[in-house]
Amino acid sequence: MDRCPPGSTAEGCPPLDTDGDGIVDGDDKCPDNPETRNGYEDADGCPDEIPVAVTRYKGTIPKVRFERDSAAISESQALLDAAVAVLLDYPAMQVEISGHTAAGERPELSLRRAEAVRDYLVAHGVAGERLRVRGAAEEEPIGDLATAAGKAKNRRVEFTILESE
Repeated sequence: MDRCPPGSTAEGCPPLDTDGDGIVDGDDKCPDNPETRNGYEDADGCPDEIPVAVTRYKGTIPKVRFERDSAAISESQALLDAAVAVLLDYPAMQVEISGHTAAGERPELSLRRAEAVRDYLVAHGVAGERLRVRGAAEEEPIGDLATAAGKAKNRRVEFTILESE
């Protein structure tokens, strides 16, 4: 005889999670529909989609530019200001900022560039604890490392929306 059959609320039994999304029914705003784990409002227990405004800042952010062999941001303020606005509109969203470099560039430059973007966002009002940085160096190429065009494509910053806790 199982002391805790499915649906049991007997003392000592685990709390109910009807939809199996890992959020107990007492804390789940949608106990019959599982949470969509996508980095957007993941703690409420409800299915959802990432808003279109947010998806513009997911993946490669192609127009973030840096001065040559430097982490100094160049000609990207308007783009980063728009990212700040979105992050302020969605305060529960957490983001990983990944810096990438081309073959032959100093690996630590990728981390310094990611940190420069984070510092810009924080200086403009985004809470630093919502932002994680990572330097990927040349380890995750998206362009041909043997060509100038490919190397240029690999010098980039990416935003990844993190699953909220």
